[in-house]
Amino acid sequence: MAFVSLEATGLAALALILYNVILVIYRLNFHPLAKFPGPKLAAASRWWECAQDLFAGQGGDYTNQVERMHDAYVRGHTPRGPKGR
Repeated sequence: MAFVSLEATGLAALALILYNVILVIYRLNFHPLAKFPGPKLAAASRWWECAQDLFAGQGGDYTNQVERMHDAYVRGHTPRGPKGR
């Protein structure tokens, strides 16, 4: 039987961790949507959505949470573009 060496496994794990760290830095700082307000954990990962859907409230609370965030971050915002006629 051929076994994967411990060094190769460690290198693969390190590469995966490094990839995820770089991805989070990109999503929080350089992504075009990074300038919009909202929870940083939600911007960094899809795990936040999973946690809201599985564990918040009675379960399946993600839709209600999005509505609450929309109320908190968007409804009070005044548009800055030209006025429509």
